[in-house]
Amino acid sequence: MLDGFAALRQHIDASAAETRAELRAYVDASAAETRAELRAYVDASAAETRAELRAYVDATARETRGHFGVVAESMMAKLELVVEGLRGTNERLDRFQAEVHGQFTRVDRRLLRLEVRIPRPRRR
Repeated sequence: MLDGFAALRQHIDASAAETRAELRAYVDASAAETRAELRAYVDASAAETRAELRAYVDATARETRGHFGVVAESMMAKLELVVEGLRGTNERLDRFQAEVHGQFTRVDRRLLRLEVRIPRPRRR
């Protein structure tokens, strides 16, 4: 009977080894398949995320460029007003300068006439 138990034991060990090998092969294949599916899912998800992010960045860039254009246009209009103001100020300053120059010329002539009329004191 011992031989029967030994044979049964041997048969169980062989069967367990075969089952372990089959189970190992199944787990390895399943893990490889799961890894491949997960990799495909991650790659697809990453591609979708990149596409969404690119679309968002592009839309934001267009919006920013549009806003910048409006701001730049507003600043240019204000700058043109400043330039117009400076031109007006320069013109008034030029007129004032010409007027002052004319008045100094008249004063200078008057002083020359006075010098001619008033005799100079003699030096001793």
